Amino acid sequence: MNGIASLIENSLLVQTETKDGESRFRFLEVVREYALETLEMCGESDMMKKNHAAFFLALANEAETNFFGEQSAEWLNRLEEEHDNLRAALVWSFEEDTIIAVNLAGALRNFWILHNHLAEGRGWLEKALNLNQNTPQDVRFKLLNGLGHTAGYQGDLETARKAHEEGLKAGAAANDLRQIALSYRGLGFVAKWKGDIAEARKFIEKGLAGSQKINEKNGIAVSLNALGDLARVEKDYAAARPLFEESLAICRQIGNTQGVVGSLNNLGAVTFGEGDYDAACAYYSEALAAVRQLGEKISLSYSLDGFAALAVKRSDAVRAAQLAGAAEHLRSLFGFETDPAERRFRDAYFAELRSALDEEIFVENYRQGREMTIEKAVETALEFVKNGHRE
Repeated sequence: MNGIASLIENSLLVQTETKDGESRFRFLEVVREYALETLEMCGESDMMKKNHAAFFLALANEAETNFFGEQSAEWLNRLEEEHDNLRAALVWSFEEDTIIAVNLAGALRNFWILHNHLAEGRGWLEKALNLNQNTPQDVRFKLLNGLGHTAGYQGDLETARKAHEEGLKAGAAANDLRQIALSYRGLGFVAKWKGDIAEARKFIEKGLAGSQKINEKNGIAVSLNALGDLARVEKDYAAARPLFEESLAICRQIGNTQGVVGSLNNLGAVTFGEGDYDAACAYYSEALAAVRQLGEKISLSYSLDGFAALAVKRSDAVRAAQLAGAAEHLRSLFGFETDPAERRFRDAYFAELRSALDEEIFVENYRQGREMTIEKAVETALEFVKNGHRE
């Protein structure tokens, strides 16, 4: 500690603070370059890089077990803080130690999905799958599952389908019910994005049955939420509501913040569709509070869409245009293909919004929304709630 303090006092190290209030230290670039050169000269560079990669593989493995539990936000944010270190570990390991490379990519798949690094994550996953080596079966399944979801969220449904089908074959060969259930859900999501609701329901119900058989709570919650989404697409709100409510209860029980946010957003949309705008506002407000902690921007965009729809109904069309612009901009940042249920929700309120404003006013306020920071967009939504959303 005395050595670190001395380096800070001599402006060779810079101290910063994380979101959690912890201290981090970084070299000035010129010092870092000198340190790397010294490592090379001493012949210790390879050892340090291997130790570095091994350390971050251990960190990623520990984080992976916590992505859908009570500490999900803390672990996701920690990996975000370490993202450059993780990238460095991946770059080195793909060149020097492919066993570390494939395990690290597999462990990070859900981080890339949950924190919206879709293109980057997909690139690493494809690179890992293309390595000419005998990747352990369980690790290969992780890579396939991650590729299926990243490709699907980008709208590349054929790649997503092939990945989930290959994952299903691997799961069946190993008689791994968890892998089988995950693959069935993946195929269900692909069918949903294609608009084949009957096929999607068949696959997701198989996934639900598999998760129930092994009492895998998170899988049960995800399946119920997905079935509710299918009912939403068909505007069957009476069927959708209890599915979302049960999914929400399970996610609260196991501490899955991501699942809580998804179910709350969906319940907001259902109650909005039923005309209960006060209940919808309450659900979206709770979702907004949770997703700010989680740092997941796609779910945030759906919450903003919910507030935009409520603002239309409360004759606050200018604010609605701003929130709609902010929501769409968030999704465009990640090349994200909007979920069919959310697309229908957005299309419905958007048509009403366009008819409520003159074209020039709409375009200007939509542009302002697209240029908002995340903090400003959240503030705009909270102002709507604070100023009173009642008619």
